[in-house]
Amino acid sequence: MALYALGATAALKLDPVELEVVYLASGESVRIEKVAGLVHEAEAEGSEVSGGIKAGRFEARPERRRCRLCPYRLACADAL
Repeated sequence: MALYALGATAALKLDPVELEVVYLASGESVRIEKVAGLVHEAEAEGSEVSGGIKAGRFEARPERRRCRLCPYRLACADAL
């Protein structure tokens, strides 16, 4: 959700951004609070990731859930 908020803020010039999750099967919706904090966190993480990519740093960050879904887990020495 934070990335959607960040994209909406940048691309659509929305300020403030309001977020809501709508469950299509039931029609229920949940309003997301503290969107500004989510956008700030997304910006910080995005800057960190893009900086690592630009610098050519691709260190493994093993985590059970991620490793289980990764197609490279059998070839990765750091996989859990």
